[in-house]
Amino acid sequence: MNLKYALAAAASLCGVCGVATTASAAEITLELIDSYDRADPFGLAYDGTHIWWADNGGVIRQMTTDGVDTGVSFSGPVWSELAWDGSQLIMTQNNTVYFFDRDGSNMTTQTITAAPYTGILGLNDGLDWDNGELWISPDIGNVYRMEGDLSAFVGASPFLGGGGGYSGVERIQATNGTDYVIVVNDASSPRELCVHTLGGVEIGCQAFSNSRYEGLAFDGRYLWAADYFGDRIDKYDILSDGGSIIDPGVGEVPLPAALPLMLLGLGGLGAAARRKKKA
Repeated sequence: MNLKYALAAAASLCGVCGVATTASAAEITLELIDSYDRADPFGLAYDGTHIWWADNGGVIRQMTTDGVDTGVSFSGPVWSELAWDGSQLIMTQNNTVYFFDRDGSNMTTQTITAAPYTGILGLNDGLDWDNGELWISPDIGNVYRMEGDLSAFVGASPFLGGGGGYSGVERIQATNGTDYVIVVNDASSPRELCVHTLGGVEIGCQAFSNSRYEGLAFDGRYLWAADYFGDRIDKYDILSDGGSIIDPGVGEVPLPAALPLMLLGLGGLGAAARRKKKA
């Protein structure tokens, strides 16, 4: 637990301590961990070991989480985001979803039949597969959450909507088990990365001053973002109130062992002061 929240909680339990607390809204900020130069990166995925990235021409390449290309590459659909379903890579074109192995072989296709997505044609900026569900966002369009068979939506449709639309979408799970949905908001100027709950409630956003991100990926600890126009792939931690929301243990201040005694002492001083005032 962060020290300031520990003190606030302790103060609420100890009314005689005289510790005042005020509520403040959490702010989302991004901490750039590293940046890797790549030409025209558009799609991103993480397969549990490596990062995969695709350029606008559909060339898919493998690299380590330290940003080193392994030399593995092959071609897939053009202008497509990437995702990983636990056993295969995924790309899309219009309403068709492509599944294939990490060398481009064993490709199969599946058609999205969930309406009204069936009427949407064009490239898809956002793509993710998580917990047997497909998350997808057509170019500057809404964000949709679908059943794994692509025949029906999960919950409200669209998951996120509004003028100007969205690009990248990625569902992540923090180390404490909390699920978030990360999106790139195209409607804002400059663009923003926004954090939502699984219910679609916005938690907070951070503006990108010089970046236009398309695809997103999550490696279990950091968020990756493909800056197509900046010719680079960035790796971020997401912070709130100075601590990581992805790994809440990062940035914590350990509680002093004597803190309970300190609080008791403060309580005693408060009680003594009141008795003296009454006398």
